[in-house]
Amino acid sequence: MHSGDNSPRAMSVDIDRIEQMFEYGSMSPALTLHSSQPLRESQLGILREKIRSLEAPRIEQGTYPVLPGLEALFPDSGPRRGVVYSLSGQHTLIWALIAQATQNGHFAATVGLSHLGVRSAEDIGVDLDRLVVVHQPGSHWWHSTSLLSDAVSLVVVAPRGPLPSAHQRDRFEARLRERGSTLLLCGHWPGAEAQISVGRSSWEGLGRGSGLLQRQRLRLILEARRMHQQRAVDLVVSADGVAIEPLQQMVTPLRPAIRETLSPDYQRHAG
Repeated sequence: MHSGDNSPRAMSVDIDRIEQMFEYGSMSPALTLHSSQPLRESQLGILREKIRSLEAPRIEQGTYPVLPGLEALFPDSGPRRGVVYSLSGQHTLIWALIAQATQNGHFAATVGLSHLGVRSAEDIGVDLDRLVVVHQPGSHWWHSTSLLSDAVSLVVVAPRGPLPSAHQRDRFEARLRERGSTLLLCGHWPGAEAQISVGRSSWEGLGRGSGLLQRQRLRLILEARRMHQQRAVDLVVSADGVAIEPLQQMVTPLRPAIRETLSPDYQRHAG
């Protein structure tokens, strides 16, 4: 696996040159926007129309596809459209969640995640032709996130400041439902559909001070508001790709701390 920040295929451009990039009929992977200025509606319109013209025909399903084996992590076999997920910022988790969707013709974007290497994304299976990267949104992170959610299917964001107000979040979630886009937010989002985290992570291949890293093992855990139990899958990432290992125990009781955050109506219904 590679850990560099830049891919030989990646292209860095100023945000004002979006229209020029599309003159050749396809996106140069990955589209990287370094500008700390806010996205303008006119720029987003260009991006939105070009993405829609390149996207695969829309399939009216309630979820986005995930890598084979990851379906077991989700109650509906994949991330639901039009909702928000809270997740840890572990790069393998992020790339694993969006890889299959990009392979199936959907576009994804990352905002404020400049530490993630697109080479590792490609190793896991992300189609860089369908990845938009906004490296340094600065204080405009929410503006960029809100606009991109109108143009791409999956947006991954690391907040660079406090979350917007409850009223703004409600309006944003309504727009997500209307568009069918999904937000993956690194951190806490009140009322998120679920929390996805890395329960444990380890590397293999190193000996006593020597050797090469050969594979990474992770346990991914999902804790959803609609469920009484958490779900988990064991993921193995190596040069051969991504593999899912069977778990001895597929579901475990939801932690008391998570149950306490659920609404009283949900707890009465679940009980």
